Amino acid sequence: MRTAFDPNDASLMVRLDNQRKLKAYLATRPFGGGIGHAGVKAQRFLPNAFLSNVPTDSGYVLVWAELGIVGLLLLLFILFYVMIKSGFKIMFRIRDPALKLKLSALVAGMSGIMVANYGNAVLSQMPTNVLIYMSMAILMNTSVFDLGARDIETAKI
Repeated sequence: MRTAFDPNDASLMVRLDNQRKLKAYLATRPFGGGIGHAGVKAQRFLPNAFLSNVPTDSGYVLVWAELGIVGLLLLLFILFYVMIKSGFKIMFRIRDPALKLKLSALVAGMSGIMVANYGNAVLSQMPTNVLIYMSMAILMNTSVFDLGARDIETAKI
């Protein structure tokens, strides 16, 4: 992350140069080059392919190279939708203060991992990816866990 925001850093210049190469290649491919065709893992199976020889350096650039702009926008939409909707539910719907604190921690952890995914491919690593998707499922179903606002008999679990 240190090198991702320093305009004088040589590593940032290499990243931007790689992104320019990918931009030219993906200009006619709105759905990308295909799953598994970019990044370090692709060099094992496709050593001579264009996408496997251009380092992605970022989780979002990896998604862009493999799934195109359509896949990247869909991923970002889903992530921000969960963040905004769960944030609204936590602020205005959840009444139990202990549950509110725990769910806020999940949102904070998810946002931190989303920021870290800018520098490295964190969202696609084990066990982070499992934890993120489990957190998203919990955050989107907060009303099931909020028993402080209603009686236990009327809760639909």
